[in-house]
Amino acid sequence: MMKWIERYDRAYVRVYLILHNHKIKGEEYFFLKLDPPKESHFLRMMAGTEPFSLSDFGEILTSGLGTPTAELKASMSLLYNITYNS
Repeated sequence: MMKWIERYDRAYVRVYLILHNHKIKGEEYFFLKLDPPKESHFLRMMAGTEPFSLSDFGEILTSGLGTPTAELKASMSLLYNITYNS
């Protein structure tokens, strides 16, 4: 099951930080730049239990195992000119 834990937001750009506990790889994260028209469908899918592909909802900017470092989060914020919202 995936859960979004943070959303970065600036005007029409929405970048979600998504954590997923993969049964083989362990915890992994994704920064997803969301296509605005797909946001409501994305949020419904995140609330559900059916599997889906994040790339169907936008561009995966970066991903990795574990949790992202503070430096990566700061870098993503600077790169996309976005600020943190919860």
